Amino acid sequence: EKEFEINVVRDRIRVLHLNGRPSWDSRYLREVLAHNPKVDLLSFFILRSLGDDVEASISELSLIPFPSNLLFDDYLSSFDLIIFQNFKYDPFIDKRYLSNIRKYVKNGGAFLMIGGELSFQGGGYSRTPIEEILPVSFRDNSRPFVDKPFHPVLNKEFSRHPILRLEKDLNQNAWQSLPPLQGINMGLLPDKNAHVLLQYAKEKESVIPILIAGNFGSGRTALLATDSVWNWNFRNVGSGGSGRYFQRFWNNVIDWLIAEPETRRLQLESDKERYREGEQVLIKFKLLQKNYQPAVDVTAQLTLTPLRTESGMETELKTDEQGEGFFPFLPDGEGFYTVRIQTDLEGESLTEEIMFSVLKDTAEFEKPLVNETLLKKISEITDGRYHLLNGSDDLSSYKFANPDVQVNSHSRSLSLWDNWWAY
Repeated sequence: EKEFEINVVRDRIRVLHLNGRPSWDSRYLREVLAHNPKVDLLSFFILRSLGDDVEASISELSLIPFPSNLLFDDYLSSFDLIIFQNFKYDPFIDKRYLSNIRKYVKNGGAFLMIGGELSFQGGGYSRTPIEEILPVSFRDNSRPFVDKPFHPVLNKEFSRHPILRLEKDLNQNAWQSLPPLQGINMGLLPDKNAHVLLQYAKEKESVIPILIAGNFGSGRTALLATDSVWNWNFRNVGSGGSGRYFQRFWNNVIDWLIAEPETRRLQLESDKERYREGEQVLIKFKLLQKNYQPAVDVTAQLTLTPLRTESGMETELKTDEQGEGFFPFLPDGEGFYTVRIQTDLEGESLTEEIMFSVLKDTAEFEKPLVNETLLKKISEITDGRYHLLNGSDDLSSYKFANPDVQVNSHSRSLSLWDNWWAY
């Protein structure tokens, strides 16, 4: 019996993208998703509504019925992220499937709603499971969507949030360089624990949230209260710049929603995955507050457990000024070890777990020195030669005769005139 380790990684990010109306915004977002090598994209675009007068029968316009049962029942759990972009669910999705989406997010899925006239209140999502999973409440508003220009600004409280990281050093300058947007979804009241990342405020007016992120159960959700971020690509390129901030923004949104390791508030790692017996192991963890500022002087419980044992070693660690903690130790022997760290921060319990291995040197490296006697014996038996080389030897001076090669062959003659199968 032999133990071995299998490293399981996420191969592709499966994204379901539903768009209620073709637009520049949906075009540029789909372009980002389609060109991301990590994304496996499934898109549906609603080209017409039931109220459109197209002077043609439905049978002539619809290629296939909308597969709501397959998407939101049979294969829902296979998606890493669901995006509703300016999408009104009725009449394409039965309301009962919205409860399936709620359950999907609660169990660890990710959901994003992008604004427009058919999103939020305009899409009929008030008092539905979708409103429940989003980090906002919908207020009744006679004008749920206002078509006016605006320039969103960073919420300083969440300036270090992973979604907002366009540049490592000059991040504020990067956001200020972006062109203005057009159109805002109104009447969105952020929940108590929501992360309001982008907002808009005019003099003597209340602050309007634009980009909000939050957690629901084990999953993550976010909303963007506009359908015009395509301007960050189109206008930037048109003025001689590039669309890299637009692409980076959406990649950041996706990474955060699917909870990539670098976006987690508690991060745990070892300095190596495999160690030799007798080698020191260094465990490192990093703890961040809800606003992604370092959590200083916070106690965490670290448990180190060898495989096949029920109990392990426990120790308490405190974070430093960078929100980091370190634990060096020397393992007792070879085998696999599990490291688990747990802490309570701002009313939330955070847990992470990793594994590493301690292995003996393989037989190949137990006796790495040259065995001259064995090599001479091998050359003698195989009719070869043994030479001891030094650093200045010229290998071209050594001549090795080509070995004799014997090939067994035979031939056979057949007449064709009296063989029917030859014709």
